[in-house]
Amino acid sequence: MQQAQAVCSNLPPEYQADCLQQSLGRGASVLNEPAYSQARREISRAQRSIDRLVSRNIDRSKPPIRVNGRVYRAVKKTAVAKVNREARRIVAETETKLLRSAGTGKRKTHYTRIARAVGSTKNLLRS
Repeated sequence: MQQAQAVCSNLPPEYQADCLQQSLGRGASVLNEPAYSQARREISRAQRSIDRLVSRNIDRSKPPIRVNGRVYRAVKKTAVAKVNREARRIVAETETKLLRSAGTGKRKTHYTRIARAVGSTKNLLRS
């Protein structure tokens, strides 16, 4: 997630929500252990929600941009604040769900770290 912040924060604001959703997808894909299945499911759900949000607000007048081999779509400039607000809400909700499902012991430690990493992405979408 830290690498995502470095990439996404350097993109124009219109492209950041798409960058975030792709980063969440990559983050979910590395949680392969069965113990992380609930975390993977919640993060994937957030990624899909933000992807739909971006798709509903896509700016067809702006071309996608390519950074480090990844292609990012722009949302309409007039929708950036609304998209970012909704994406922050989705991320915050996901962070809360992860913290609630943490359980105890080692699992709690790992889920708390995952939740914090997910929650830290909200800072990308300040507008």
